[in-house]
Amino acid sequence: MLVIIMSSQSRPKIIAGIPAYNEEKYIAKVILKAQKYVNEIIVVDDGSTDMTPQIAEALGAIVIKHRKNLGYGAALKTIFEEARKRNPGVLVILDADDQHNPDDIPKLIKPILKGKADLVIGSRFLGKTNQPLWRRVGVKIITWLTKKTYNLCNITDAQSGFRAYGEKALKLISPKDRGMGASIDILHQAQIYKLKVREVPIEIKHHKDSSTYHPIRHVTGIIVRILQLLLRNTHYYIWDYQE
Repeated sequence: MLVIIMSSQSRPKIIAGIPAYNEEKYIAKVILKAQKYVNEIIVVDDGSTDMTPQIAEALGAIVIKHRKNLGYGAALKTIFEEARKRNPGVLVILDADDQHNPDDIPKLIKPILKGKADLVIGSRFLGKTNQPLWRRVGVKIITWLTKKTYNLCNITDAQSGFRAYGEKALKLISPKDRGMGASIDILHQAQIYKLKVREVPIEIKHHKDSSTYHPIRHVTGIIVRILQLLLRNTHYYIWDYQE
């Protein structure tokens, strides 16, 4: 059952978007907790072979299925496209694997509702995390490169997938990279469109079923994406991802 914590007249429509790939173990918990704070939930099933889409549908989520696994960025793009059709005031993106705590949603959307931000990033480095050292180091490297490349001085977590987008950001931003580089794409576009970006502390729970991306391939792939975007900005021709 959907429980709205504020009246529909006192706040804009809020949608949660969840990219999901073989997350039958956790998707129900994430949806049920998120439903307390949002009006609708969009789950993009990115080619799962388990019961992820059936569980999400049974719990009332809007489920859009990719016929095959296209990647995190491709799932994000589908969420953005579907959300725009529904005209929300805020779109919240969170992971399906129970790393993000949906109880942090009110904290994430607050700066947007107050008109102080267009894009809010939930930072793992401002809150509590039990992530392994190697993963924290990888994220810090990516964040440092992103800050230096795009002059985003106040960002502490460029790879956080727990984000909230206001109407302006949702209208202007469209992820391009199919993989994890989509997070960098979004920050790049936020800079181009001069969006107001803020961070808030979030709680992260790392567990044995958390991200299965190989850490070296993950970091390397994102660094390549940063370089691609940098080259594009200096008018070099680069190959881009196509669906």
